Amino acid sequence: MRGPRTEHGGGVVSMIFTPDVPAGELTIAECRQVRLACVAGDALRIRAAAERILETNRRRWHGRGDFESFPAIRRWQHFRSSPFATDPSPFELVEQLASGRRLVVPGAAAALAAAIMVTSGCPATSHHHDRDLFVTIYAQAADDLSLAEDLAVTVVEVAGGRVTQRIERTVVIVSAAPQTRQPAAPREAPAPVESPVVPTAA
Repeated sequence: MRGPRTEHGGGVVSMIFTPDVPAGELTIAECRQVRLACVAGDALRIRAAAERILETNRRRWHGRGDFESFPAIRRWQHFRSSPFATDPSPFELVEQLASGRRLVVPGAAAALAAAIMVTSGCPATSHHHDRDLFVTIYAQAADDLSLAEDLAVTVVEVAGGRVTQRIERTVVIVSAAPQTRQPAAPREAPAPVESPVVPTAA
């Protein structure tokens, strides 16, 4: 692990970690994990702002049968079962919007995470702890991390909160070790069955 490297800007402490890639492993993808620690502000205003974004995206995706070709959705399809997979995933959220269904989210934090995912395609999680709000965003190289992060920061600030810390890590996704299948044991041929001899009339 190389780092952390600490940067200061705008009153926000930004810590950047870069891992060492294990030798001999096959790297499938590298992504950045950005974790924002925030003073939450008004949860009702966070939810209201997030739901306005969700409604905009519902109109954007409604009736779209080609949503699976959205580049960010396609990039993350292979990693839906990864250790940091979100539930629901960006694919599942956009699929619901494309079918015309309204998203049912259980609170302000979940609404914010959903808004980030359907707008940017980046997997995201968010949760409250006392008066703090923590938002985590994952982005591959071709993803629009700036869009996802700006959306989170804007919603928090609209609700009267602020970002107090930003931690960025590079997450290396490696392939699982291939499973070696043992060849099946040869099956013995069944013993021949003799047919009874039926005497014929002379």
